[in-house]
Amino acid sequence: MPRIASFAAVPVLVAVALGAAGGADTDSFARTAPFALITGVEHDPWCDEGDDAYVLDSPADLRGPHFSLSLGCLFRGDAVPLDLAAAGSDLEHVVPVEDGSEFLIAQVASMAEYEPELEADAMAVTAWIQAGGERIDLNGIPAEGRSFVLSVPVGEDAVLWVDDSGRAQGLDLRTGAQVEPIGSYYNGLRLSEVAIGGYNTGEIDVYNSRASGYVRCADGSGTAHRSVWREDLGWAAEGTVFLEVRFKWCSELESSTWELDRERAVTVDRNTPLSWTATELEGGWDHFAIVFAVPADADEITVDFTPYGEVENDESGTLAFAGDLPHFAWVAEF
Repeated sequence: MPRIASFAAVPVLVAVALGAAGGADTDSFARTAPFALITGVEHDPWCDEGDDAYVLDSPADLRGPHFSLSLGCLFRGDAVPLDLAAAGSDLEHVVPVEDGSEFLIAQVASMAEYEPELEADAMAVTAWIQAGGERIDLNGIPAEGRSFVLSVPVGEDAVLWVDDSGRAQGLDLRTGAQVEPIGSYYNGLRLSEVAIGGYNTGEIDVYNSRASGYVRCADGSGTAHRSVWREDLGWAAEGTVFLEVRFKWCSELESSTWELDRERAVTVDRNTPLSWTATELEGGWDHFAIVFAVPADADEITVDFTPYGEVENDESGTLAFAGDLPHFAWVAEF
């Protein structure tokens, strides 16, 4: 049955002196049973770059829409190391493990390697440790700088899991290796907004049996934003990420309207959008937010814009385009 552990400091009931070798007094009769989780307070790092316990330069990192976490130090042994006990961790009185067991000790880095994709939200995240057949539920993600000690049978696997918005990723508490990571977070490509080119249609001739004239629309630039999770769409499908394209369009002209074709006007690799949201602005402009699914490993994405659509004149009705429409290729680099 799952147990719940808080990441408030847990007092140890039996206090023993630390031995010279860097652990609890091995002559004490007190021993820590398997599958016990003991947490300390936030403190400075107790391992340095180059130490065997140092994992901050390895991918011992997790990231989601609403959290981020990095491990700084990992250690395994039968007692709490002297450096950790002396570092103000509040773990100096942890007694050694029973025979046949070992401690897996981790310290969360004082600063995570990544930022959350959106913003931290504890309500969207659950965390637990799975050690063999035992699940220990946590009251939140371990805080930055905090250490925790887990006792397990020698050689038993143990993973710190974090579920964010329905998808779980883990860190192996022996090696720091990622377990079932969401690869789009760790492939080195930016999850951010970049500028893309604008457009100027020039004067495009339009006509019908009752009238003729021209239409024109221009705007200097737009943006593209790459993301793995969205509030409205959830998680991107495996192997893809979301690309949101934003730009302004003059939907209302002096005496006409120009509505873009949402299936044809804006495409990525000839694919139509997953969603298209229009927001009215002043002066007859609309602001469009158009979302596509794109390959997760693509560092450069071309968005094709051709202003297909329908021009409606207030007096003469629907107008046809007299010639070919201009085409614009916007390149988003991540």
